[in-house]
Amino acid sequence: MVGIGLFVPCVPDDRANRSRHGVGCLPRSGRDCVPPKWGGDRMDMDIGVITNLISNQLFPIAICLLLMWYIKGNQDKERETLESLGKVVQENTIVMRELQTVVKEHLCNPQTK
Repeated sequence: MVGIGLFVPCVPDDRANRSRHGVGCLPRSGRDCVPPKWGGDRMDMDIGVITNLISNQLFPIAICLLLMWYIKGNQDKERETLESLGKVVQENTIVMRELQTVVKEHLCNPQTK
């Protein structure tokens, strides 16, 4: 079974005319890749693998989490703003009704001087 290199990082292979190597690799831009060598209980990782891991997986995940936090904060602020605007509209409605009754009183019962 061949994966896309998402869960198993791939190391570029400089040898030509080789097809897919092992699990977790697909050729990238004309160059084949091989899975990193395993040594006992740990995986030998060079700086290229670490850089690849950070730039291709960790950075996008971190940006997505940051954007989710930013959007949630903006939604909370917008909710508070809309609630305060709703209160202002209700207060203005009450004032407009009072003004309407005052105007009706003066129009229906004009005072003579």
